[in-house]
Amino acid sequence: MIDVWARLSESILASLLLLAGGVVLGGGVVSLGGIAVGCSRAVGYWIHPILRFIGPLLATAWLPLKTDFMPARSAPAVHSVKICLEQRPEWR
Repeated sequence: MIDVWARLSESILASLLLLAGGVVLGGGVVSLGGIAVGCSRAVGYWIHPILRFIGPLLATAWLPLKTDFMPARSAPAVHSVKICLEQRPEWR
């Protein structure tokens, strides 16, 4: 029974570390992207059409594609956080 609790606590810790990494990395990418769009018309020119295209899609709608095409284990989680933060500016 002790092995089960040890494994469960390791899994929870690993999940929390992935979540924290995704939040920090996603927040950093979104913040830098927002600053770049705000400071440069050229960046805004190229980013706004992309955001208008993916804006209506929920972050969960991307999960099947993310798990198939993103090579790293944590990349889909980071991308999900990034998309959520882009869709809800009030969460930043």
